[in-house]
Amino acid sequence: SMVNSGGLWMVPTGLLVGFTLHLGSGKNMPRNLFVLTQAGLATGAIIAGQYRPTREQVLTLDLGLLAGALGGTIFGGIVLLYTDSFEALSTAILLGMGLGAWIALDSTGFGGGANETSANAVGQSKPFALSVPIIGGRF
Repeated sequence: SMVNSGGLWMVPTGLLVGFTLHLGSGKNMPRNLFVLTQAGLATGAIIAGQYRPTREQVLTLDLGLLAGALGGTIFGGIVLLYTDSFEALSTAILLGMGLGAWIALDSTGFGGGANETSANAVGQSKPFALSVPIIGGRF
């Protein structure tokens, strides 16, 4: 699930970074999307191999990224009303995603790597700080 998550989140992150830093006109968008997806899958595979996160940790990371992106969009939208700067909007979204990911990673207790105790070792992971009721149980 970490590999899929990496492939999913690298695309909007890469596009937002490209827009913020003016890295092209967008004429090669299909190629850029393909490269970003492959880079995200590779990054997810590296992280999964190094930290061995559980499915619940990855879902919490996804939720943190989504909540951060939404919060950044709201804050960036307010800034956009006063500055007319779409670069400020994309920067606010990126900062929100980073903050959301940091909070999610901190609350789920990703391990220190393959050389240390893995994140999903029995009795070693931190308890979830987030519990959301959903249909059929709790997340």
